[in-house]
Amino acid sequence: MSSVLLGILIVLACYDLKSRRLPNHLLFPTIIVGVFVQVISADWLSAVAGMGTAFLLTLFPVLLRGMGMGDQKLLMIVGAWTSPVETYQIFFYSILISAGSILLFPYRWSMVYHHLMGTAGAWHAHRRIWLPKVKDSALSMPYAVCLLLAYFVHGGLLRYE
Repeated sequence: MSSVLLGILIVLACYDLKSRRLPNHLLFPTIIVGVFVQVISADWLSAVAGMGTAFLLTLFPVLLRGMGMGDQKLLMIVGAWTSPVETYQIFFYSILISAGSILLFPYRWSMVYHHLMGTAGAWHAHRRIWLPKVKDSALSMPYAVCLLLAYFVHGGLLRYE
């Protein structure tokens, strides 16, 4: 695990916990520095492919407003500092952690049920997908925290393989 990337993820997780937003003035320079570090280590293709992988993995959730563009850029940071395979694995673990965190908060289960019923009802009546407002849709912990935990899980699993 890269200690630099770990530090970046910790700082961004704190921002996301506090404000539920990730500031672009931290995201863009971190992506650029990650690519620059990969260029210096002669692995720039891995950085570009990692960012592309991150972008493609999060494109559909962002278009459906299930994930914010800050979260997409956050995963692109992981892609810039790692490889496409690691980016995919960390993304997969983060999705599992996000889904698992919903199970930890039973008071949110009724909200999930009402969102699903509202979406199904709007589709049935109007053939349109209804999506809740962003502040109403936050079902679990912020994605930056899930990604940080996924980074720890990924590092731990790779160490024991």
